[in-house]
Parts: sequence; structure tokens; C-alpha cells
Amino acid sequence: MRGPRPKKVIIKFAVGFCGIVGIIVAVTLISTHGYNNSSQSRKYPVASASWDVGNGDRIAVAARVIAVDLIGQTAKFQYSVFPSTSIHAKNVRQSNLYELNVPVNLSFGSSFSVYEVGHPLLIETTTLPIIGDSYLYPLDYWECQMEVFATYIPANSSHVENLPVVLQISGSPNGFDIDYHFGSMNTDNDALGTDVYLELDIHRSTATKAFAIFISTIMWMLVLSAVTLASRLLAFEKRVDPPHIAFTTSLLFALPGLRNAMPDAPDIGILLDQVCLVWGMGLQSACLLVYYARFIAATRPDGWRWSVFFGFHNCEDEDDDSKQC
Repeated sequence: MRGPRPKKVIIKFAVGFCGIVGIIVAVTLISTHGYNNSSQSRKYPVASASWDVGNGDRIAVAARVIAVDLIGQTAKFQYSVFPSTSIHAKNVRQSNLYELNVPVNLSFGSSFSVYEVGHPLLIETTTLPIIGDSYLYPLDYWECQMEVFATYIPANSSHVENLPVVLQISGSPNGFDIDYHFGSMNTDNDALGTDVYLELDIHRSTATKAFAIFISTIMWMLVLSAVTLASRLLAFEKRVDPPHIAFTTSLLFALPGLRNAMPDAPDIGILLDQVCLVWGMGLQSACLLVYYARFIAATRPDGWRWSVFFGFHNCEDEDDDSKQC
């Protein structure tokens, strides 16, 4: 028996080696992208304007997106307030928290905070609604719109005035990429917005998109392999054995499991299910029907034919002209 040609062996080894290297490179790139995306969002926040502690009465709000809940359609924020020098009070408690020498009211989206004179500026959390739909997963898109503004009573005054706000925001929760777009409704004499209008564009991360598309491709490859096998058995009139039925049945029940293995996959009913899952399970079911029909037909006894009512009819007692079974 002749073995494989050395040239073919070398080609197979080269293809296998390139495949392993490609997998290692892909995993490395995905890991590096995820790490850089997470670390840069913490180190380099996006600011609505430049911040100078000595530039009059104003506050800086340092916020971070810490979670995105697509089922509840909410985004969770954590924020802290830092005052400028003119409204900063000396901390007599020796705690590491800032205090104010004037009362400040802060609106952060739909939440409202009141900071009294001499009270520490604690870290706070709030939840804001997001708008979007998961139908186009993993290419779905979500929006979150919010306004941040503050009012205060200046020293030696009894009138409430707008307090200029600088918003510094960061954060990229696991599985998402967020783009921040700033705007302002009002401006003061220094051309610095007294309020900040912020719009967040929330997308799936590159790794999530890559894994979802990869799993979808694997699903279609498995379906096409089963369809090819069924087509060849039918075209070349090959015998259908129980392993053929078991193989296709296992693939049929494996498709929902593969679909649920997609990262952060929403409930069944999205466009990806209609493209991959529904068609895949339909084609697998058709292959099983072909297998069962041929398998049942192969159990026909010799000298018998199909009857009108899907039974068997003995044709041995008929004349030779009618014994065409």
C-alpha cells in the first residue's frame, strides 16, 4: 500500500501550522484590543471643556459608565464632584473628601443631588435609560442622552445662579464600545457651558462582533455539511445507516446551543436567528426526513411493494407482468 506523497504531507503540515499561528494571532489581537480599550477608557477620560481649579466658580463632575443592562435598557453611572478653589471649603474632618463653602444643586441626567455647605462630596451612582433594539445583534446600536447642570447661591448673595460644569466621563463596560458626544445649551462670559448635554453611542465591542459572526459561520458550515451528505446519499442512491441519522439529529439539537454560546446574546427572535437558526434547523429537519424516508423504504421485504395506504403488498401471487416491485 502506497503512503501519501511527501509533497502532500508537507502541504498538510504547512496548512496546519498556518492555522495554529492564525488562531494564536487572532486570540492575541482580541486580548490586546480588549485590554487597551479598558485601560485607555480609565486613564484618558473625555472632557466637555478644559478644567482649571482657579478659573472662578465652577465644578468638575468625573463620571464613569460602569454597567450596561440591555434587558432593562439602562446604563449605570458612577460620578464624583470636584469644586474649584473659590467654592472649596477647608476640610476640618481630615477625610480625603472635598467640601463646599456654598450650597450646590446638581442634576445628573434624571437624578438630583443636593450638596450642603460643609458636607463631604461623596461618590454617587445613578441609572439612566438607553434607547435601542437588539434586533440587529451583533450590529445593534443604543443611545443614552443626558444633561448635567448645576445651580448654587454665590457667597454674599441670596439669588440662585447657574454654576458652570465641566464633565469628564470615561468607561467602557465589558462587551461594549462607547462614543461620547458633547453639546451645551447655555454659555457664560468665559464661553464655558454652564450645562453639559451628552449623548452616548453604545455599540458591541469588536470581540463580541467577531465571536458572534464566527459562531454564525460555524453554524452554517455544519448545516451545509449535513445537506451535502444527504444530497450525495440521495443522488448516488447510497444506503442510509443509523449513524447518518444520529449525526444529523445531533447537529439539529446542537444549533440552539451554539446560538446561545454567542456573547451577550439576546432572546431568540433577532435577525441572526432568522438567518442562521431558523434556516439551519429547517434544512437539518429536511435532511432527517430524507434519511427516514430512505431508511423506511430500505426495510421493504423482497417481493413486496408499497400499497396505497403506506403498507406492504405481496406481489408473488400476481402474474409476471404485474410483478414489477
